[in-house]
Amino acid sequence: MTEVIDQALAGLIDRSDERDLYMKRIRQARAEGWRAGWAEGYDKGRADEGAERDRAWNEIARPISRIDPAFMSRRWAVRGQLRSRETFGRAHPGDFKGKEGAA
Repeated sequence: MTEVIDQALAGLIDRSDERDLYMKRIRQARAEGWRAGWAEGYDKGRADEGAERDRAWNEIARPISRIDPAFMSRRWAVRGQLRSRETFGRAHPGDFKGKEGAA
């Protein structure tokens, strides 16, 4: 009779190990699926946010960009002197040249 009980216990222990391995695999698959879903959702959210931001920016910028053509030349003006983007950083005749004799 003890032999039957020992075999039953051995079978139960084998099934217990199988059950533990099965549950471990289920938990691992669930965790991997959650991480993959989170990453996909995060990437999609970032893309949606970028598209939404671009649409909002276009709504703001489009009317401003259609201001009269002289807008760009006024944009780079320095003390009333009209400059281009290339000449904006150059010295202006009214700029402070420093103290005489200072090094």
